[in-house]
Order: sequence, then structure tokens, then C-alpha cells
Amino acid sequence: MADGRDTSDGSVAGVVVANTDPPRAGAGVVTVQTYRIGFPPGATFAVTDLLAGTRYAWRACRNYFRLDPARAPAHVFAVSRS
Repeated sequence: MADGRDTSDGSVAGVVVANTDPPRAGAGVVTVQTYRIGFPPGATFAVTDLLAGTRYAWRACRNYFRLDPARAPAHVFAVSRS
């Protein structure tokens, strides 16, 4: 995970979620410990899926994801301050 240092594009961390069961779709939640990436507790922050180009607003509590191997077998999220 991140150590709080900014990268050139402003991201401070990354989150990778992958479906390891190719025949079936899967879903779950990601909980982010915001203090580990330099955000205050309860902060809302942006994540961008680098594979699909989609952007989401996340927060420290439960962030839902769904992975269908036929459409999106993985997400590679960049976390940004803006």
C-alpha cells in the first residue's frame, strides 16, 4: 500500500481487486484504512479504475465492487487526493 508520498499524477495509493474464479461473477467490499494513505478518518476520496477509466467516490467504510469475468475480471484503482 502507500506510505503517504505523492506520485507525479497525484495518486497516493493503489487498490487491486481480481476475480480468481473465472466461471463466476463475484462481488464484495473494500474497506480502506484512510490513515494509512494520509486521509483523515471518514474522508471521501476518488479512485479511478485504470483498466476501464471509470472514476468513483470512495470513503473509509465499505466500498462495493462486482467483477464479472466476461466483462471486467479485475479493477486496478488509483487513489487520488482530488
